[in-house]
Amino acid sequence: MRFTTSLMALVIGGLVGLYPAGVRAQDEQALLAGFHPYRDGKPQVEGLPPGLQITKDNAHLVEQVLPPELFRVVTAGDFSLTIQETTDFPPTQSYIDASLTYAGQPQIGADGELTNYTAGQPFPHIDPADPQAGLK
Repeated sequence: MRFTTSLMALVIGGLVGLYPAGVRAQDEQALLAGFHPYRDGKPQVEGLPPGLQITKDNAHLVEQVLPPELFRVVTAGDFSLTIQETTDFPPTQSYIDASLTYAGQPQIGADGELTNYTAGQPFPHIDPADPQAGLK
């Protein structure tokens, strides 16, 4: 039992050492959730099942979910579209691991350049109130 407990402490301690200071478990969970947005199910708009063909005759069905410029070309009859099931293109595990490992290290320099970047998503947690949020 003591060996198992010691081994667990070593593994947990080693994992904690992977992340820079300031990256908490809740931050890690938020980052992972961002990489897997459909973990709990894919979004679907009621009344718009996958396979439904949208033309000028039924464009009113998608008026609330299409950008106005796209809605205009559909209603003009210049364009049609087919609703498809939401697809997921998750990043590779190595990208996720790099994002977790190097989180908190990259910075935006005085001239707007990315500094201290090694690998992964450089800014996995962007605060909308951050004055550099647009750059990040």
